[in-house]
Amino acid sequence: MIGNRHMELSGNATSVKGAGTITLKNGKVVPTSNFSSHFRTNSKEFAMQNKILEEMGLINDKTVRIDVTQ
Repeated sequence: MIGNRHMELSGNATSVKGAGTITLKNGKVVPTSNFSSHFRTNSKEFAMQNKILEEMGLINDKTVRIDVTQ
């Protein structure tokens, strides 16, 4: 976890490229979601966010993805 004060992490930005939550279990990401109490990401942005996480090797096709906009 990089933090839970996302407004500070983003430098108090009014928008970000991705937002949401990830849950780690034994060092692995189990579910990921686009739920955020401040930023609102749509399904397309959530898909891009997951693509980046896949490219980084943090998630794979078995990782649960919860799109809260659906």
